[in-house]
Amino acid sequence: MPENQSANPLDQLPPLHMPEPISLWPPAIGWWLLALFIIVLSVLVVRFFLKKKRKNQLRKAALLELSQYWSSYQSDHDTQSYLLAVNRLLKKFVMQQYPNKSLHTLSGEQWISGLAELSPQSGINRDSAAILLSIYSKQLEKSEQLDKATQQVNALHPLLLKWFKGLRLAS
Repeated sequence: MPENQSANPLDQLPPLHMPEPISLWPPAIGWWLLALFIIVLSVLVVRFFLKKKRKNQLRKAALLELSQYWSSYQSDHDTQSYLLAVNRLLKKFVMQQYPNKSLHTLSGEQWISGLAELSPQSGINRDSAAILLSIYSKQLEKSEQLDKATQQVNALHPLLLKWFKGLRLAS
């Protein structure tokens, strides 16, 4: 046996060639799909919350406007202008929030029924909102009807606040 050869035949094998280490770039297709899914999901979640925030801002603005009408009514007791302003506010709000329902085109008892459907727990119905229907008739007279109208407006305002707060906003 030659001197430079060892007794172990495995020592005569060439050294092992290790494979290249696995690179982090480019990622596998699964990681690309996961990244795309996370991006799409993030965009949808942000969009949902921005839309919800915008809808709540519209509700808050409507409530602020309603409170301004109420304070104006408290100072001048002009029932007709208060009712017209409130009705205009409701129509504008419904048109912005529910454009597909076309409730803003209704009037009279159909209008009150439409409002009641949007927020059933508010208590708005034909009887409780009868004063709101008076804007479709002739001007309120200044006699004993004025006292009755004041009582009805005083009862209507809390119902309107409850209507706005109990509303399920359209998405």
